[in-house]
Amino acid sequence: MPPIAKKRYLVCVNEKEHSKTALFYACTNAKNTASVVDMLYVIDPVDYNTIFSVADVIKEERRNDAIKLFEELQEKAEKWYGMKPNGVIREGIITEEVIKQINDDPNIVKLFLGVAKDGSSNKTNLLSQLTSEIGKEFFVPLIVVPGNLTKEQIMNLNHTNELG
Repeated sequence: MPPIAKKRYLVCVNEKEHSKTALFYACTNAKNTASVVDMLYVIDPVDYNTIFSVADVIKEERRNDAIKLFEELQEKAEKWYGMKPNGVIREGIITEEVIKQINDDPNIVKLFLGVAKDGSSNKTNLLSQLTSEIGKEFFVPLIVVPGNLTKEQIMNLNHTNELG
């Protein structure tokens, strides 16, 4: 009998604090349910008016930025929560790539998205775009995480007292 695939939680991450908060909230959820966390970093498409060699350099820089962010977040998650989230990099329009990632992996059971405390989470308004697609383009719950939660609040919300 093949091994049972673990449930996966997908978290949209970037350099902003509210995405890191969403990741840490997802990690506490995953730890309590023996699930796996995947971080999704979407690289914006390079302007087609850019010369190809310059576009390649820009893409490579963005990819390296994503890898560096993954390493930083993996280190913190491992130290605080005892788990090392996976990193997934996609290139394209963020809403489309989030939906593609969910639909490409049938083991993803929740999507976590951090929002800034002042409502300025992103210029594309990812939250409203994704909420309009729930039940049409993807079929997993969307967990909206306030970006100003403290580590202690996150732990309390997930009914655990492990403050490591």
